[in-house]
Amino acid sequence: MVNMLHEAWTDDNYATGGTSVQFGPFTSASAISRLVRIRAIFTVSEPGIDLAPTAVIGAYMCWGVQSGSPGYTPQVLPGQIGGFNFYWSELLGGDLAAAASWTPPANDVGWMPVQIATREWRGQLPIGENQDFYVTGGALIASPPTFAASCSLEIDYSD
Repeated sequence: MVNMLHEAWTDDNYATGGTSVQFGPFTSASAISRLVRIRAIFTVSEPGIDLAPTAVIGAYMCWGVQSGSPGYTPQVLPGQIGGFNFYWSELLGGDLAAAASWTPPANDVGWMPVQIATREWRGQLPIGENQDFYVTGGALIASPPTFAASCSLEIDYSD
């Protein structure tokens, strides 16, 4: 008889923000006979960015979900965007919520934008072993601002 299993994880790098991130490994509790669903939410904020009056923040982040055999070394973004072990790797889209404050002495605005992306993969991928899952993020530009990120990851599979 086939059992359908559901697992979920969360993580963040709030204490040590950076310009790239690997959340994981999130290891399946048992061997995955068929992977049927992955759902991930990835949020990014850039606390403390100080912008001049005419400055612009563009979409500079990419993110994805990948997996491999236990002990797998995850691929990095953006260098390996579209890599074989990614279920998806793409420009971070989704909803944008931003807060701004004016600093009169400097005549500029301090921004703390927050991007939220949700993505789901569905299929019937036969695997036959446990998997280490990673939620990966990376900056596409040179000298990006430090970002704080968080993620949630859910998988459904048969054992």
